[in-house]
Amino acid sequence: MRRFKRGQIVKFLQSDTARYAIVIQNNTGNRFAPTLVVVECEAMGVGKEKVTVNKKVYSVDCHKLFTIDKSRVKKIITMVDSKEMKSINQAIVDTYMQPKMRRFVFAKLGHEDLLGSEQTKDRPVLLLEEFEKDGQEAALVALMTSKKNKNKLDTHIVFEKGEGGLEEKSVCMFEQIKLISKKQIVREIGVCPMQRMQQTMRAFAVSVGVKKPAV
Repeated sequence: MRRFKRGQIVKFLQSDTARYAIVIQNNTGNRFAPTLVVVECEAMGVGKEKVTVNKKVYSVDCHKLFTIDKSRVKKIITMVDSKEMKSINQAIVDTYMQPKMRRFVFAKLGHEDLLGSEQTKDRPVLLLEEFEKDGQEAALVALMTSKKNKNKLDTHIVFEKGEGGLEEKSVCMFEQIKLISKKQIVREIGVCPMQRMQQTMRAFAVSVGVKKPAV
């Protein structure tokens, strides 16, 4: 299995299109997991954080954060400058790590362009953040599974049947993050219990390699 490090800029293929992204997944996951959590870099993007790739300046929009299979990566370009990475880390904390009520929803995730260990299918998800992307309403979600043989990781939280309206005992997988259109949300399931807020923030922080802020 190829080795990756947090802060690497990689070139990957999605729908036969070459794209750039920064690996933000924690280094334990980068060593052992078949997937990577990345944040995309765009030449004409709107993100205020900046990185340099092949002498070109790219913007980093922390809303464009998602999981890809390692086999998508075609090339490791370079490491992000430490000052730039510090700015990206802070943007992730500011965007996702604030205490707030989060909801379980049922989403149609589709099956297109699925590769390797990337998870999809229609399923319950935990809604992490809602925002506008390219003029469309979008959401970042953590995928859930009810499979009983799922390995327990630091990025997993087990929710019992009935918690937040869940119909089955389920594992929320913070290493499996997906950016979706809000049109893919079919229905509301319920509210994630407030006493679980610290756990969800910690699991997300572990997944993306940042420190959970004190609350």
